[in-house]
Amino acid sequence: MPPRRYQAPPDREAISIEVGEQVIEAYMGEPVAAAMLGAGLTAFSRSVKYHRPRGAPCGAGHCAHCLMRIDGLPNRAACQTPCRPGLRAAYQNVVGSARHDLLGVTDWFFPRGIDHHELFTGVPLVQGMVQKIVRKLAGLGTLPEAVPASRPIRHRRTEVLVVGGGASGLAAFEAVLQAGREAVLLEAADTLGGRLRSVLWERPPALPGQVELQSTAEFLHRPRGTLEVVASTPAGIVRWHPEVVVLATGTYPSPGLFANNDLPGIFDAYWAAELMSRFGVLPCERPVLCAGPELSEPLEALFRQAGAEIAATLPPSAALRAGSPRILEARGSASVEALRIEGPGGTETVEADGLVLGLPRAPAFELAVQAGAETRFDPAAGGFVVCTDEAGQVSPGVFACGSLCAAASPEAAAESGRRVGRAAAEAVEGGSL
Repeated sequence: MPPRRYQAPPDREAISIEVGEQVIEAYMGEPVAAAMLGAGLTAFSRSVKYHRPRGAPCGAGHCAHCLMRIDGLPNRAACQTPCRPGLRAAYQNVVGSARHDLLGVTDWFFPRGIDHHELFTGVPLVQGMVQKIVRKLAGLGTLPEAVPASRPIRHRRTEVLVVGGGASGLAAFEAVLQAGREAVLLEAADTLGGRLRSVLWERPPALPGQVELQSTAEFLHRPRGTLEVVASTPAGIVRWHPEVVVLATGTYPSPGLFANNDLPGIFDAYWAAELMSRFGVLPCERPVLCAGPELSEPLEALFRQAGAEIAATLPPSAALRAGSPRILEARGSASVEALRIEGPGGTETVEADGLVLGLPRAPAFELAVQAGAETRFDPAAGGFVVCTDEAGQVSPGVFACGSLCAAASPEAAAESGRRVGRAAAEAVEGGSL
């Protein structure tokens, strides 16, 4: 694929990184995935059974599609790993490259995937040999080149711990600070804003207070009856001991419901916008946009500014087998080349090199469930949401807000965050814990 970097990202130093056998241009601190897409490298890995090419669809580290071996460590998400001089990224479980993998011939022998549970069972000698081969074909990387150094564990305390730096988390954090309480904000990414980073919405303001970037909350529990949140950071593990926790963990992108929905060239709408607005990378030159007008209109403007041609614009229902038109399949060998779409007048094939999806999103409710929250299906939200009481509390001392609780827009998420932030500050003051 030709390079797709149409402008240098501002305030970033140009560097070089190694991807497979290639040396490509990158910019300091941008995700490896952005650098690869900018260099025209659209395939990052191969699926473990079919050895189909995988792209970087979500840009949020929520899928396994862009896992690579980076600096000797296996299974690192290219969309979440920042570039630095001398970085080495290698493809995993391939012979050749992720785009041209000789192991793809396994599709011919196992058209329905490799069933390693039953393959040659009952033939002991053959089964043992085949199992070793299958593990290499269907594994995920190999062990690190060197044993990673152990990371220190630190204990820290605060009155209110806000998890998530998107619209609702920022609003909750600000509300807690305005109430005069001590607060710390944890954000897994290297910048604040969540989906606001896409510039489809207004950028977040600079906030006072303690903000911990690249700090991923992994686990929430109550040892000896007190709250503890375990967070992973580049410097080590931090065990937070807050009085109150506010969960603003946001949502996950949802896949489309059509054949070949895993081809490279399919992107979440917010990730596509972030690639263009922050890193000067054009995800595709002739995309089909599948989103509501609140997303498709600003997306179309971004694509046209970057010199792209819009192949078609469809409602989000088209990717969810609902109504007409609807997407039947994506076509292409190594990446999207066309879409087969069924409409009122019949079926047509639309030539396109990408599909951008703005679909209903799934709440990232793992931490909330660990805290004892219940979930329910909300037809209006198009999926499951976290249940809270009127104050936004899911269990004693744990609050949830924003799109985690079905707030549909950044404005609604921010209002939810402000309300929950005030309630969290009052919970500290009231000593109800």
